[in-house]
Amino acid sequence: MRRAPILAALALLLGGATIVLGGRMIAAEDPVLIEAQAPAPVEPTQAPAPPSKPPRAPDPAHTAEVPVRSRMVAPKVVAPPQVAVADLERAEPREPLSQLSLALPPPPKPKSKNKWSGTPFFRPVATSSAVFESMGHTVAISGVDSLSPDETCLSDGIAWPCGVKARAAFRLWLRGRALVCKLPPESEALSVVAPCRLGKEDVGAWLVANGWARATPGGPYVQDGERAEAARLGIFGEPPDTSGLSSVPTPAAPVFSDQTILAE
Repeated sequence: MRRAPILAALALLLGGATIVLGGRMIAAEDPVLIEAQAPAPVEPTQAPAPPSKPPRAPDPAHTAEVPVRSRMVAPKVVAPPQVAVADLERAEPREPLSQLSLALPPPPKPKSKNKWSGTPFFRPVATSSAVFESMGHTVAISGVDSLSPDETCLSDGIAWPCGVKARAAFRLWLRGRALVCKLPPESEALSVVAPCRLGKEDVGAWLVANGWARATPGGPYVQDGERAEAARLGIFGEPPDTSGLSSVPTPAAPVFSDQTILAE
């Protein structure tokens, strides 16, 4: 019973040894088998396409025989054809696709609390401290007493031409800017007395507050005149310092000559 496994093991050993010896004998007889280990290159299954030939020029004789299947429509017309105006019909405009592109109505103008309406006077020129000329009219500012140009003022016993100074101050303040005055209704007179404004500033209030005109007793600028007199402004102040100005030169006497420039 024990001989069977032993015989089987011996048979396996003999078979393995036989296989090893057989392989060595084959390798010794054919050494090329040892070097041929790399796989053989795979040949392409399809042949490469031949290079395309350049297109041939068309044969003029053959081309002339081909029938033309297209034609030009109105080759001489380069603009739309003329249409009779009587054949046109005006269509109603369509509704807008959206309200977003429509212009909004303008906002209402704000109502000014200090609304001032009147007649504009352009390029006014002051002729005295509270009187100006413009557009053929002479307008005196109401509520103030104007100083004439030849009037003088006394300050600490010194007389000085305050009327000329007041007129110059009025001219510098105007600088030719337009004034708006409230003229009497249906007034066609060339010389009037009226309240005026320069922009939003009352002309009479400015003249009295700066001391270049006297407030009319009982008028609207009495308090402004009192403050200007207390502060010694304008005509209530000291005379201007003219010590740095040179004296007026004496005009040269005219020279007359008997010679003439006319050709004899």
